[in-house]
Amino acid sequence: MKKNIRIGIFFGYQPRVKLGTEGLGRYIANLIKGFVDTDNQVTIACPKWMLDSLFDIFEEFQIPEESVHFITSQRVPALWTLYEYFDARKQKVRRQKRKFFLVGCVGIAEWVVGLLLNITNLFLLGAVALLGFVIGILCLPAAILVFICYAFYRGIYALTHRNRFTIKDCFAHLKRLAERFSSSGTTFEEYILNRMTDNVIQELIRKINRSNEDIWFVPAIFWPQIREIKKVTVINAPDLVTYEFPQGFARYPGMEKSTKKCAETIENGKYFITYCEHLRRELVINQFGKPENHVVAIPHADNSMKKYVTFDANKDLPPIYRQKDGALFARSLLCGIGKYAPPDLQAYLRGFDFQHIQYIFYASQLRPSKNMFNLVRAYEYLLRRKNVKVKLFLTCDLRVNPEIRDYIYHNRLQNDIIPFYGVPAQLLAALYQCASLVVNPTLYEGGFPFTFGEGMSVGTPSVMGRIPQVTHVTDRYDVEEMLFDPYDYKDIAEKIAYALEHGEELYQKERPMYHQEFEIRTNVAVANEYIEAFQYFIELSRKEEELEKR
Repeated sequence: MKKNIRIGIFFGYQPRVKLGTEGLGRYIANLIKGFVDTDNQVTIACPKWMLDSLFDIFEEFQIPEESVHFITSQRVPALWTLYEYFDARKQKVRRQKRKFFLVGCVGIAEWVVGLLLNITNLFLLGAVALLGFVIGILCLPAAILVFICYAFYRGIYALTHRNRFTIKDCFAHLKRLAERFSSSGTTFEEYILNRMTDNVIQELIRKINRSNEDIWFVPAIFWPQIREIKKVTVINAPDLVTYEFPQGFARYPGMEKSTKKCAETIENGKYFITYCEHLRRELVINQFGKPENHVVAIPHADNSMKKYVTFDANKDLPPIYRQKDGALFARSLLCGIGKYAPPDLQAYLRGFDFQHIQYIFYASQLRPSKNMFNLVRAYEYLLRRKNVKVKLFLTCDLRVNPEIRDYIYHNRLQNDIIPFYGVPAQLLAALYQCASLVVNPTLYEGGFPFTFGEGMSVGTPSVMGRIPQVTHVTDRYDVEEMLFDPYDYKDIAEKIAYALEHGEELYQKERPMYHQEFEIRTNVAVANEYIEAFQYFIELSRKEEELEKR
């Protein structure tokens, strides 16, 4: 069997998806680098609007663009190009309108004051003042006209502002009517976006079916259209979390339709890869009835953050920055993280002592399965009942969840729980490096949580919820101190308090597990496991086709 194969990777994301901010995107980038480094030919099929996002993540992971072939849609639909242009222009005008007005007023005032300060003769100063008064009198009618126009504008605005909820309700009612009686069952905006993406995906699939790749790999389950790919296709089934927590996801628009699409993808798929044995067994085999020999479990690669904060070979840096693990450098990076916080916290963070602050850290988006509310409750218990003085740093926008937001303000935690969002990779590494502890209260994951390896790679231990995806690994090691009941916020608090007091001891206990289970899983090692699985599925497909012909 040949060692190197031609691998196709399919992406069908809608516009504005940034792969670099998604855990899946970063994982796939690591995998692509592994494929390229092992001399396999890689082809990516994706909409044209995804290219910039892909190139950004290629640059971050040092993947040469020329090492990957692309199959893309011929062009972006004209309607979307127009929409993007006017939407960007509207946002830019909205942000800059007030800024330009204020800058202009201040500039005129500075010019006038500067002119007056250059006058040394009192008679001349009086003449200039008199001239200014006369000009003001002459301009008074124009000023009155402007005032009347502005008052009229404010009156109209007040009327529309007073009835804004009625106007919004009317539009919302029209949207509900459109969704109820349209054949697609979606709002008009959703219909345009979905139809445009579906058209592009169909175009990509036609091109894929004319390509010569040995196998096509689909890294997510969002696109049921891939059943039309006539090549050997392997689907990555990371999880189906909305099946496990339907009530929590119910408030997300379009989640029911999205879940049905994901289920349809699995139902119509033939070959699968999962991130852990638990999901292989419980989701793909037991829940969807796929044959055992059609599903392979491959744990994910170690997403080490050390490269972002270590400068062992850089001789140009001062010696103080080249110390072990780049601790001082990481602390200096944190001094610029305030701009990634919500606007109402940025003034508070400007005087923050990032060089010495102690905090616990959880890097995650705000989703129901992430158990963020129990983490916030545990932190409040830790701070107020246990008198443990640490901050809680997060990487999500807490404003999107009213329950958590109101709890934080009701308990006066807004200066203790600090969220950052849109954080670049190097600052994320610094957050891990400088944290006293990484906490992961998640209730459900596709595999062992990424946060453990990301923290351990820069010397920070973890505590996390006792869930099957975790205990499948931890049961082989003596690390019971790192596990808590994710449904019990007091247990979470107790384990955090213990870990803060015994940080070095916990790190040394977790170190063997990290080394044996994660650190050795480089992108090349994991890429080779995927290649073996791809070769297995290619051979299995060939045998099954031969049996069907008999």
